[in-house]
Amino acid sequence: MEGSSSPSGAKPAGSSRTMLIAIIIVIIIIVAAVAAVLLTQPEDNNPPPQTTNYLEKGFKMQIYYNTGNSGRQTACEILKTSLESLNPGKIQITVSGVQWADYLLLQQTSKMPLFFLGWAPDYSDPNDYVNPFLASTGTFPHTIGFGNATLDAMIAQAASNPDPVSRDAQYKDIGMLAYQLCPYIWMSQASFLFTGQTYISGYTYNPLYSNLYYYDLGKPGVNTTFTYGEISGNPQYFDPAQDYETAGGEVLQNVYETLVWYNSTNPGELIPLLTTELPSVENGGITNEGKSYTYHIRPDVTFQDGSALDAYDVAFSVERLLRLNDPAGPAWMDGEVLIPDYYSYGDPFVFNNATGQMSGGIQNDTAFKQAIWVKDPMTVQFNLTTPNPAWNAVLAFNANSIVSLKAVKAHLSAGNTNVFSKEAYEWVNANPVGTGPFKFVNFASTQYISLTRYDGYWRGPASIKNVLLQQIADDSSRINQLIAGDLDAALVPRAQQQAVFGKGLMLVNSSNFNLGFIGMNQKINTTGMNKDLNDIPSDFFSNINIRKAFASAFDFATYNHAVQRDVAIQPNGAIPKGMFGYHADIPIIPYNLTQAAAYLSSVTIPVTTTANTSLASFSAELVARGD
Repeated sequence: MEGSSSPSGAKPAGSSRTMLIAIIIVIIIIVAAVAAVLLTQPEDNNPPPQTTNYLEKGFKMQIYYNTGNSGRQTACEILKTSLESLNPGKIQITVSGVQWADYLLLQQTSKMPLFFLGWAPDYSDPNDYVNPFLASTGTFPHTIGFGNATLDAMIAQAASNPDPVSRDAQYKDIGMLAYQLCPYIWMSQASFLFTGQTYISGYTYNPLYSNLYYYDLGKPGVNTTFTYGEISGNPQYFDPAQDYETAGGEVLQNVYETLVWYNSTNPGELIPLLTTELPSVENGGITNEGKSYTYHIRPDVTFQDGSALDAYDVAFSVERLLRLNDPAGPAWMDGEVLIPDYYSYGDPFVFNNATGQMSGGIQNDTAFKQAIWVKDPMTVQFNLTTPNPAWNAVLAFNANSIVSLKAVKAHLSAGNTNVFSKEAYEWVNANPVGTGPFKFVNFASTQYISLTRYDGYWRGPASIKNVLLQQIADDSSRINQLIAGDLDAALVPRAQQQAVFGKGLMLVNSSNFNLGFIGMNQKINTTGMNKDLNDIPSDFFSNINIRKAFASAFDFATYNHAVQRDVAIQPNGAIPKGMFGYHADIPIIPYNLTQAAAYLSSVTIPVTTTANTSLASFSAELVARGD
């Protein structure tokens, strides 16, 4: 029968309340006694700090890859597996994919603790590697908080050294110091696999090209369209003054041209393109102890809008590159030898939205007048601040593509005569007009880019009528379309190369100078960072033992087999094998999880505990036991 009486044997309610009061009194007495003991002990103004380490405590970190790049995704997963194995459950790595343009933005704003990227050469010289990777003002160091004054001085000295023997020795010293500082994890230097239909003619691989140069290629038929299947990822820009990645570079090198270019079949040989000859000491083109270079502009060359090329276009193109001086762009390679005290110009460019005027960047008219001389309408002279043995090669890079000054002037709004205004830069980015063999037609974001032949091209029209660069994110879909004949050529990751063997396709393996690497951000911009996935401090990678731990945790053998099918080598530094300045005896930090654990355990971090917090914890425990 249900009722309100106490069950048989239960204590009366008043007895329970009396017991609870007694327990609370006892707790108060104990707490007071403990406090008295603590307060009567001699004061220690410097108690020994309690510490732990990153191996014992663990950490959380989010690492990224650009979506569509299955190789980088696999590299992230391999590093995740190695790191988490050092202390399962405590070390937690989250792998996330983002679109290419967003990925670059995260990297350039220092918001990624780690970033996985590749570096393709701008020009064939070791300075194009050590400067972007190791100089404190280089492309990557300024986004990862890395800098070393000794390295900076060594890099500057080597870049201007005309003696190849002593210059080679300088690059070895640079490589050894970089090994000791360990700012990067060097992932791979792999060969390039071209996969296309057997009817394609004229293909040769040049490691200095941004993918394919379509003027060299042929396809049977008249008014043909060449369709290339690419991974997902939009170009960052179509403006040569800003674009500094290969998706945009492929468009630029086919639409624009430079004064100097490469022999298609010999990447080490420069040839004159929009200049009639390469300047040299012998032909009088290099004077002033190697600091002045004179270029004679090729006559009878027209832009795709029909206007004629002249020296004013050349001067304008280089000046607009330098005025903008995009810190994430390619201006450094010109600026460091054309502008006095170039690296003192640290303020990024900003456009006034009301007036369109640019501030920041480099707005030094005197410096431009000293650096770039238009000697006559068809002759331009560059005056370097210091000798640079690679200057001709610098001018072959896309950043020095020649933009039509007349076209920019013609498309400014009424009343605007400023060819360096916001409106002018935006027009160039939206309307690429060069002297190259193909004209820009259309860009559909995340879908395709289309080009068409420029029939007025000065070397004669290209064999191919149209080019379609089609983004196909899924590797299997891209490969299947290639095998079915729907694509003329396609990017096939090494990991999927077995799928194209024996399918009647043209397969060409070629060595290259491209480096895959992992940047470790020593000054992480934590603004907006997901704290549930990241609990590391902004200076986490500023500790060299943390960097060495991550380098020791990268399993190159597994990566090489899974992604590169065992054809890659692991670089030993910023200069790739096969390039001048490379030295095989510079060490590599080997894969060694025991060593990685030792490096992490050597980095101590404080544990915040005090007498008061210990007392509070003790009191809380007693109360809990009394409940």
